[in-house]
Amino acid sequence: MAEPFQVHLEAFRSPGELFAKLILVVAPGLWIAGLAYPRLRPARWRSLEPIVLATLPLASAAIWAPMGFLAALLLGTTLLAVGSAALRWTGPADSQPIERLLLSAGSGLGLTILLLFLLGLAGALSGPVVGIVGFAALALGGRESARTVAEAWRSVRAAWEASPGDPAAALAVFFAAVFLAPAMMVALAPALAHDALAMHLPAARHYADIGALRPLPFLDYSYFPQGFELLLAAQWPLGGQAGAQLISPLLFALTLAALALVGRELGLSRAALVVGVGAVFALPFLLWTGSVVKNDLALALLQTLGLYCWLRSRGRPDEARWLRLGVLLVASGFAVKYTAMFTAAPLGVLYLWRLPRLARPVREALLWTAIFASLALYWPARAWVLTGNPVFPIELSWAVESLRPNEARPVETRSIPYWKIPWTIHFDGANAFEAPTRNPLGFLLLLFLPGWLAVRIRHKWAVLAFLTLFYIYWGSVWPVVRYAILPLGLLALLTAQGLMGWRAAVGPWARWTLDAALALNFVFCLLPTLLMSVNGPQLALFAGRIDEAEYLRRTLITYPALEYLGEHSAPGDWTLSIGANSGAYAPDPARIRYEYLTDVDHGLAVLPTYLNRARYQWLIVPADRAAEAQTLLPQGWRAEEAFRDETLAVFRLEGPAALTEPAN
Repeated sequence: MAEPFQVHLEAFRSPGELFAKLILVVAPGLWIAGLAYPRLRPARWRSLEPIVLATLPLASAAIWAPMGFLAALLLGTTLLAVGSAALRWTGPADSQPIERLLLSAGSGLGLTILLLFLLGLAGALSGPVVGIVGFAALALGGRESARTVAEAWRSVRAAWEASPGDPAAALAVFFAAVFLAPAMMVALAPALAHDALAMHLPAARHYADIGALRPLPFLDYSYFPQGFELLLAAQWPLGGQAGAQLISPLLFALTLAALALVGRELGLSRAALVVGVGAVFALPFLLWTGSVVKNDLALALLQTLGLYCWLRSRGRPDEARWLRLGVLLVASGFAVKYTAMFTAAPLGVLYLWRLPRLARPVREALLWTAIFASLALYWPARAWVLTGNPVFPIELSWAVESLRPNEARPVETRSIPYWKIPWTIHFDGANAFEAPTRNPLGFLLLLFLPGWLAVRIRHKWAVLAFLTLFYIYWGSVWPVVRYAILPLGLLALLTAQGLMGWRAAVGPWARWTLDAALALNFVFCLLPTLLMSVNGPQLALFAGRIDEAEYLRRTLITYPALEYLGEHSAPGDWTLSIGANSGAYAPDPARIRYEYLTDVDHGLAVLPTYLNRARYQWLIVPADRAAEAQTLLPQGWRAEEAFRDETLAVFRLEGPAALTEPAN
């Protein structure tokens, strides 16, 4: 661990020497404070801990982005209302309050995406229509949703009060409060992450602008399942981009709660649940992924609940109803992204193993098939109608990419030997996680591996079978950590259970040593989290010294050029951009074509071809290649430089009048 610690500490020199000195005080200070908190906190504070953990993110969102917060609140109510109606029709009859809350949210998520899909196809995805649907759900199910939330909250508080105040659990609570700060800062500040700017937000803006589900020109990603983007689009009219961004932390919180529900079903102690969920929350890759605008947590929520339904159904008289609900949840994951297959495949094996044991297996098989087809296949059907390929822009063979040798695959999708994956994702995870850290998992799984000897859980064979099948498939195709949120979350929960068993079997000094190691893991996880999530302009933004536009000017090198376009381009203008992409902040994401982001040489080489085919009014190129770009203009074209900074140059173009608008 010494080398990763040193690497991350050195990385704090990049924003300035002050940050490097500050982290040398903050890191050990938090380690000491975390160890001291369980022993120094007043007894009455313990009952306030769940209130504080719930209030901090809610209050920060309500204060900083009130309209976005209201939009997210309306969406959450809609999910609960739609899901509650589905549970009354097909769900288990005797679920507990926290179960009803999460199962309603999960099934409501899948069914709401389907509803938005139908509205989008009909061209009725406008703000008024979506608002009417949302407020109708609020009127019809708002009271029941509020009652469900209240009952679930009371059950959580009661369980919290009844649990012993274990020092390791208190330590996890302390660090959970610490990690909430960078998580909410990322969620509330204007988005900077590449996938959010290049795919999720531009697609959502496009759907909201036109009120319909039509592919975004020149963005092949918009032919993939767009369930998450439809949720963002539904938020846009009321909450704007801030409302869309708050969907991610909402889904993140629900996923953590769903993991706790799975842990409870596995028989984990209450203290182990608190430590395990706190450790999952602190995983650097997951905290960042769950705070930025990415679709992975929507998928993780659905699949976690799908696993829970399978576990919960065993030995129950209403087993078939639990399994049908689980099929609905797992199938809904395919409306979010096709990497659902990594988890759906091992879950499918578990579900099919149970099928022959049901009272009427043929009938159940037909019902499962109908549910799966209705909720998993409408996006491939759309892509097939539009392109003739149900999984455009990829090929079906990608699902079994492991059949191709590594030398025949792109570098970024090459797999590695199974035995090397655990080492790689812990110590060399740059390619396993698209962010500037080689250690996206922290060291929880390694530090407390011996504790696994003390793990005793229910459904042990099923959990091991699921993890093994997942590892075989995921490891052979594409071992990216954000595609493994559910398995890694399960491993963290089981590690926490082992840790608590280990602590119970040793003396006081050994327990303190284990707590010190746990605190050390939290501190280590905080270092890459801060590097990925927090920056100087962000601190100035939340201090009120700068506005959001100035924040983007200081942090996003493409923003000044796009800001200039927004102020000077006319509606309907087309822009061609070589080597830069932040479509979320373009004047109109449907009228900008980004090409060759990583190969500017090739982009400039084909520039004459693009300009000979269609009429563009604006051109963006790297500033250091601006003169070269002017020499490449075809005959009949004229370019006038309109804007330049250290990164990009913007040209106003005039071309032959005979040329038509670009076509996808």
